[in-house]
Amino acid sequence: MFARYRLGFVHQRRYYHSLIEQELSYYKLQSRGTFKKNNHSFYAAFAYLEKGKNFFEARKEDQPFVIPSQTESFLEYQTNRNKNISFSGYAVYVQYLNSDIFDREFITGYGIRARIGQHFFTYFSQSYENKPSNAGYLTTEGTTILFRQLKQRT
Repeated sequence: MFARYRLGFVHQRRYYHSLIEQELSYYKLQSRGTFKKNNHSFYAAFAYLEKGKNFFEARKEDQPFVIPSQTESFLEYQTNRNKNISFSGYAVYVQYLNSDIFDREFITGYGIRARIGQHFFTYFSQSYENKPSNAGYLTTEGTTILFRQLKQRT
């Protein structure tokens, strides 16, 4: 059934350099495979991200914007890239946990790749992001940083 198949677990921690303070931490279970019959491939992943800190959104040094913990599901399918024309598509679903502001996100997209000879190709892609409950910087009043709830569709 599979020409190649891989299953893996990844854990990463990222720290803000000047404070040596944790910025991001996640755990990801991922799977990737290529089918024997048609050389199509897939990628699937499920991730858990711990509560994180964005040190840039607040626009004030050393006052991070707290991002709630979340789960993320990702699925991608790609046709044979060795052919003259290939197609890929993906979908991502994000669910925030224990948050009054953030709720969920849905992202999807596709791409079409066309080979031009042996050494060149052209690629067209399009994506859609729906973030009905997000938050971002609004202004600073004195020492208080104000954020606002955003609804984004891109």
